[in-house]
Amino acid sequence: MASWMDVIRKVAPTLGGMLPGPLGNMARGALSAALGVDADDKSLEKKVASLTADDLLKLKQAEQTFAAQMKQMDIDVLKVGAEDSANARAMQVSTRSWVPACLALFIHLMLAGMLVALFTKAVPESNRTAFDIVLGIVGSGVAAVWSFYFGSSASSHLKDETLARVTSNGK
Repeated sequence: MASWMDVIRKVAPTLGGMLPGPLGNMARGALSAALGVDADDKSLEKKVASLTADDLLKLKQAEQTFAAQMKQMDIDVLKVGAEDSANARAMQVSTRSWVPACLALFIHLMLAGMLVALFTKAVPESNRTAFDIVLGIVGSGVAAVWSFYFGSSASSHLKDETLARVTSNGK
Protein backbone atom coordinates (compact mmCIF):
# COMPACT_ATOMS: atom_id res chain seq x y z
CA MET A 1 0.00 0.00 0.00
CA ALA A 2 1.29 3.45 -0.89
CA SER A 3 1.86 6.02 1.82
CA TRP A 4 -0.59 8.90 2.10
CA MET A 5 2.06 11.25 0.66
CA ASP A 6 2.48 9.00 -2.39
CA VAL A 7 -1.27 9.15 -2.98
CA ILE A 8 -1.26 12.95 -2.69
CA ARG A 9 1.71 13.16 -5.11
CA LYS A 10 -0.37 11.29 -7.69
CA VAL A 11 -3.64 13.16 -7.15
CA ALA A 12 -2.22 16.64 -6.49
CA PRO A 13 1.41 16.61 -7.67
CA THR A 14 2.21 20.22 -6.82
CA LEU A 15 0.97 19.88 -3.23
CA GLY A 16 2.50 16.42 -2.86
CA GLY A 17 5.82 17.58 -4.22
CA MET A 18 5.98 20.43 -1.73
CA LEU A 19 5.31 18.26 1.36
CA PRO A 20 8.91 17.26 2.09
CA GLY A 21 10.41 20.61 1.11
CA PRO A 22 10.59 24.12 2.52
CA LEU A 23 6.95 24.83 1.61
CA GLY A 24 5.69 21.67 3.29
CA ASN A 25 3.73 23.42 6.02
CA MET A 26 1.86 25.52 3.46
CA ALA A 27 1.04 22.40 1.45
CA ARG A 28 -0.13 20.56 4.59
CA GLY A 29 -2.36 23.51 5.44
CA ALA A 30 -3.91 23.47 1.99
CA LEU A 31 -4.47 19.71 2.18
CA SER A 32 -5.99 19.79 5.65
CA ALA A 33 -8.30 22.67 4.72
CA ALA A 34 -9.45 20.90 1.55
CA LEU A 35 -10.08 17.60 3.32
CA GLY A 36 -11.47 19.08 6.54
CA VAL A 37 -8.96 17.40 8.87
CA ASP A 38 -6.05 18.45 11.08
CA ALA A 39 -2.70 18.96 9.38
CA ASP A 40 -0.92 16.19 11.31
CA ASP A 41 0.30 12.99 9.61
CA LYS A 42 -2.12 10.71 11.41
CA SER A 43 -5.23 12.71 10.44
CA LEU A 44 -4.12 13.14 6.83
CA GLU A 45 -3.18 9.46 6.54
CA LYS A 46 -6.57 8.36 7.88
CA LYS A 47 -8.46 10.69 5.53
CA VAL A 48 -6.38 9.78 2.45
CA ALA A 49 -7.05 6.09 3.12
CA SER A 50 -10.78 6.73 2.66
CA LEU A 51 -10.93 9.37 -0.09
CA THR A 52 -14.23 9.83 -1.89
CA ALA A 53 -14.85 11.28 -5.33
CA ASP A 54 -15.84 14.54 -3.65
CA ASP A 55 -12.53 14.56 -1.74
CA LEU A 56 -10.61 14.05 -4.99
CA LEU A 57 -12.39 17.03 -6.49
CA LYS A 58 -11.55 19.11 -3.40
CA LEU A 59 -7.89 18.04 -3.71
CA LYS A 60 -7.77 19.10 -7.36
CA GLN A 61 -9.30 22.47 -6.45
CA ALA A 62 -6.82 22.88 -3.58
CA GLU A 63 -4.01 22.05 -6.01
CA GLN A 64 -5.13 24.77 -8.41
CA THR A 65 -5.58 27.31 -5.60
CA PHE A 66 -2.16 26.47 -4.16
CA ALA A 67 -0.48 26.83 -7.58
CA ALA A 68 -2.22 30.21 -8.06
CA GLN A 69 -1.07 31.38 -4.61
CA MET A 70 2.49 30.34 -5.39
CA LYS A 71 2.36 32.21 -8.68
CA GLN A 72 0.88 35.28 -6.96
CA MET A 73 3.78 35.22 -4.46
CA ASP A 74 6.17 34.79 -7.41
CA ILE A 75 7.27 31.35 -6.23
CA ASP A 76 8.12 28.87 -8.97
CA VAL A 77 7.34 25.46 -7.46
CA LEU A 78 9.59 23.65 -9.94
CA LYS A 79 12.41 26.04 -9.13
CA VAL A 80 11.96 25.48 -5.38
CA GLY A 81 12.32 21.73 -5.86
CA ALA A 82 15.30 22.16 -8.17
CA GLU A 83 16.98 24.54 -5.71
CA ASP A 84 16.38 22.10 -2.86
CA SER A 85 18.20 19.37 -4.83
CA ALA A 86 20.92 21.82 -5.88
CA ASN A 87 21.49 22.78 -2.24
CA ALA A 88 21.86 19.12 -1.29
CA ARG A 89 24.35 18.60 -4.12
CA ALA A 90 26.27 21.75 -3.16
CA MET A 91 26.49 20.54 0.43
CA GLN A 92 27.87 17.23 -0.81
CA VAL A 93 30.49 18.98 -2.95
CA SER A 94 31.62 21.22 -0.09
CA THR A 95 31.69 18.55 2.65
CA ARG A 96 32.75 15.56 0.55
CA SER A 97 30.84 13.33 2.94
CA TRP A 98 31.02 9.58 2.30
CA VAL A 99 27.54 9.04 3.74
CA PRO A 100 25.47 9.78 0.58
CA ALA A 101 27.65 7.48 -1.52
CA CYS A 102 27.34 4.68 1.04
CA LEU A 103 23.58 5.12 1.26
CA ALA A 104 23.35 5.14 -2.55
CA LEU A 105 25.37 1.94 -2.77
CA PHE A 106 23.32 0.34 0.01
CA ILE A 107 19.95 1.13 -1.61
CA HIS A 108 21.16 -0.21 -4.97
CA LEU A 109 22.42 -3.41 -3.32
CA MET A 110 19.09 -3.78 -1.52
CA LEU A 111 17.22 -3.47 -4.82
CA ALA A 112 19.54 -5.94 -6.54
CA GLY A 113 19.18 -8.41 -3.66
CA MET A 114 15.41 -8.12 -3.63
CA LEU A 115 15.19 -8.61 -7.40
CA VAL A 116 17.44 -11.67 -7.23
CA ALA A 117 15.28 -13.06 -4.42
CA LEU A 118 12.12 -12.28 -6.36
CA PHE A 119 13.28 -14.18 -9.43
CA THR A 120 15.04 -17.08 -7.74
CA LYS A 121 13.00 -17.78 -4.61
CA ALA A 122 9.31 -18.15 -3.96
CA VAL A 123 8.06 -15.37 -1.71
CA PRO A 124 5.62 -16.89 0.78
CA GLU A 125 2.08 -15.70 0.17
CA SER A 126 1.84 -14.43 3.75
CA ASN A 127 4.81 -12.11 3.09
CA ARG A 128 3.99 -11.15 -0.50
CA THR A 129 2.27 -7.84 0.30
CA ALA A 130 5.04 -6.75 2.67
CA PHE A 131 7.67 -7.75 0.09
CA ASP A 132 5.89 -5.72 -2.61
CA ILE A 133 5.67 -2.67 -0.34
CA VAL A 134 9.34 -2.83 0.60
CA LEU A 135 10.31 -3.39 -3.05
CA GLY A 136 8.36 -0.26 -3.99
CA ILE A 137 10.01 1.76 -1.23
CA VAL A 138 13.48 0.57 -2.22
CA GLY A 139 12.74 1.27 -5.90
CA SER A 140 11.67 4.81 -4.97
CA GLY A 141 14.90 5.17 -3.02
CA VAL A 142 16.91 4.22 -6.09
CA ALA A 143 14.99 6.83 -8.10
CA ALA A 144 15.81 9.45 -5.45
CA VAL A 145 19.50 8.53 -5.62
CA TRP A 146 19.50 8.90 -9.39
CA SER A 147 17.73 12.24 -9.09
CA PHE A 148 20.32 13.41 -6.55
CA TYR A 149 23.33 12.39 -8.60
CA PHE A 150 22.04 12.97 -12.13
CA GLY A 151 19.27 15.57 -11.72
CA SER A 152 15.55 15.25 -12.15
CA SER A 153 13.49 15.61 -15.29
CA ALA A 154 11.71 18.63 -13.78
CA SER A 155 14.95 20.53 -13.21
CA SER A 156 16.23 19.42 -16.61
CA HIS A 157 13.05 20.70 -18.22
CA LEU A 158 13.43 24.02 -16.37
CA LYS A 159 17.04 24.26 -17.55
CA ASP A 160 16.02 23.51 -21.15
CA GLU A 161 13.35 26.22 -21.06
CA THR A 162 15.80 28.74 -19.64
CA LEU A 163 18.41 27.93 -22.28
CA ALA A 164 15.83 28.21 -25.05
CA ARG A 165 14.65 31.57 -23.73
CA VAL A 166 18.24 32.89 -23.44
CA THR A 167 19.28 31.74 -26.91
CA SER A 168 16.11 33.09 -28.56
CA ASN A 169 16.68 36.51 -26.95
CA GLY A 170 20.22 36.60 -28.31
CA LYS A 171 19.13 36.21 -31.99
